Amino acid sequence: MSQPQPIQTHTRASCGPDPDHIPTREELVKMHQILITSAQQAQEYLEKQGYTPPDVQGSKAPLSYTLLLLAHCTLPSLLPKAIRPVAAVLECEETTKTTNTIVAAVMHRLNLVLNLIYHVADMAQEAIEDTRKAADWLYRMS
Repeated sequence: MSQPQPIQTHTRASCGPDPDHIPTREELVKMHQILITSAQQAQEYLEKQGYTPPDVQGSKAPLSYTLLLLAHCTLPSLLPKAIRPVAAVLECEETTKTTNTIVAAVMHRLNLVLNLIYHVADMAQEAIEDTRKAADWLYRMS
């Protein structure tokens, strides 16, 4: 596996010439795929270089351990290059956490709106039934 590619940070300013540009679904999917690929490449690079040894239970060492290992065992001139893959993995994890939080908030608001819609539909159904009863009553009276 080749070394990980430099991470392209996607900020509001880097999304395009228009600062008010709102990314489309396709653009968001593409950015997500690039981020996931970068994180996978970074994780593979760290494993290949021996910076993510298995812990006692056999799972991967936490990133904090990897950073400590890098700080103590890497030449100062190579440290920035060695930290980039860890940053890519951390960025992916934080992006995922942030995305999950945003999705939960949106789903909560949608749930509130759907509950209101169901309530309005029930009220409309009751109004229709009452209107039919009134129309039937008026028809019988005449």
